[in-house]
Amino acid sequence: MSSKLQLFRDLVKIRQDGDIWLDSVPGNIRTSFFDNNYVSAILNQLELVLSEIFTPEELDWVDYYFYEMGDDKTGTVAIDDVQHSFKGLDQYCNFLKDVMEWK
Repeated sequence: MSSKLQLFRDLVKIRQDGDIWLDSVPGNIRTSFFDNNYVSAILNQLELVLSEIFTPEELDWVDYYFYEMGDDKTGTVAIDDVQHSFKGLDQYCNFLKDVMEWK
């Protein structure tokens, strides 16, 4: 079975590929992809599956990567008064592995 770190990396790749495709779709058409019950149901299913794989704290770190970090994927967090900085997926995964002890 894949490690949580590998699953996170796979999720990032899937999201990146989806974003590339989505960016190719005209904006007025793109809106219709998200403003419907079908997509809402898929997003709910994804959240349900992720909540079975990751703990609530781990899900916070998944969400942080996707929703809190800027487009350049640069971030800094303080844990136990120690600042941890990272840029890009590799450094973020190292942070998750070394500091948050993801396996």
